[in-house]
Amino acid sequence: MASFNFAVLDLADGESGEAAVSVVLAKAKAQAVADAKKTIAGFEKEKPIAKNNIYFTKLQHDNGIRNILHEIKSLREALTKLRAEETKLKEDGILSAEQRKLRLMPLWEDQRKLRQHQRKLRDQEAKLRSLRKEFYLEHRFPLGAGEEDTRVHDQGVDNVNGTCNADG
Repeated sequence: MASFNFAVLDLADGESGEAAVSVVLAKAKAQAVADAKKTIAGFEKEKPIAKNNIYFTKLQHDNGIRNILHEIKSLREALTKLRAEETKLKEDGILSAEQRKLRLMPLWEDQRKLRQHQRKLRDQEAKLRSLRKEFYLEHRFPLGAGEEDTRVHDQGVDNVNGTCNADG
């Protein structure tokens, strides 16, 4: 028994053979282009920030700072090990001054690179902390200990009641 796809026959508009195929392909391409335009238009519309997006951004700030602090700590430990190795080489009386210097040069270079990387991480941490603080204040998240609000307050208000003592 023959099976017919009537949906394709309807698309062919009564054509047959190669003409029917070209008509069906043209309609399929037109439909695909229309669908793509709808999809693109959907992405172009700006959506308001949802609460869960705000929380996700908060987590990104917190995790970014925590990761940077962890990396700084591991760099500090590596620097401590390099310094211990350097001290051991300096105290070793078996090596001549030239041999000691040749062995210390790579250690000094490694220490320099680690300190440079530490400096970059501290700069990133400072930037991220300021962004985090702005974000927390904007969305009214409580600040952690030592991160109090340092924004400039109204200069005329001096006491708790909010009355101005400047007038007398």
